[in-house]
Amino acid sequence: VWVRLVGFTLVEPVLRAPSLICAVLAVVCVWRFWGKSLGQRVAVFAALALAASPVLSPLFYQFRGYSLSILLAVLATAGAHELSQGELRRGAWLSILPCLLLPLVIPSNVLLVAALALYVLLARGGSAGTRLKAGVICGLPGLLGASYYLTIWPQFLKVMKQTAGWSSGWLVAGHLLLALVAHLGPVCIVLAASLFGRSQLVGQARRERRDAAAM
Repeated sequence: VWVRLVGFTLVEPVLRAPSLICAVLAVVCVWRFWGKSLGQRVAVFAALALAASPVLSPLFYQFRGYSLSILLAVLATAGAHELSQGELRRGAWLSILPCLLLPLVIPSNVLLVAALALYVLLARGGSAGTRLKAGVICGLPGLLGASYYLTIWPQFLKVMKQTAGWSSGWLVAGHLLLALVAHLGPVCIVLAASLFGRSQLVGQARRERRDAAAM
């Protein structure tokens, strides 16, 4: 649709504009919607980490479905949290459309929708009926979105056969571990330093209390 609107232009910034807009919105939505589950300070940090991510930032400008997938995933995750807390109406507003569109943007996104549906089904608190409703609100749109590929099943199978995959599960695990380190490695260093500094301060405070008691 975007290519048709801009008249099949080859001007790169124009072609990539929707991807960049989705990336900016994803960062804003993390700050805006994740504060309830993470706390406002952590949500701000998560938004900054997303914006500066060495893993995700190369995907933000690509003329594909990555940026839109990230934006939809941010909204669906926020909606799943609301559903897990029993806020069915607000959770539905946040999650139904993203869960419907995620598989349509990239077929493998259905795995994320399945994970979110499982999360709300197993969430603590609330009755079994409430959790079941939450799972349906989250999972059913994803199934509907994925069912589109049944209408083009021969073409879908052909593309799947032509798509190169990982040669082993260990390579996938290593890739995920590397991505985790790239995302959280600096954070772990900061946390370790802060904990070390805090332990020193606690030790100093205890020594001061002992000295005061001895006097």
